[in-house]
Amino acid sequence: MARGDITVRNELRPCLVDGKPCLFHKWVTEFMPRAHYIMDGDDESEELEWIMCETTMALVEHEDGTVSTESVQLVQFLDTNDHMGDM
Repeated sequence: MARGDITVRNELRPCLVDGKPCLFHKWVTEFMPRAHYIMDGDDESEELEWIMCETTMALVEHEDGTVSTESVQLVQFLDTNDHMGDM
């Protein structure tokens, strides 16, 4: 592969999630409601408004075959050298 070329493959990658072995399947986007308070400009009253927040999560498979979404901060790939060794 020439330097700068990118190959996209749909392959499972070994990883650790919170220290436990898993297989990474893909990145997914989740939308979660979050409470947001807004102030009324004239009279200092507050109103509660729900907004949808977008979050990127990792879809992973655990050793027992269950699948879950996990926070990106918990994922550590074990094959990084295989993917970045030629950089």
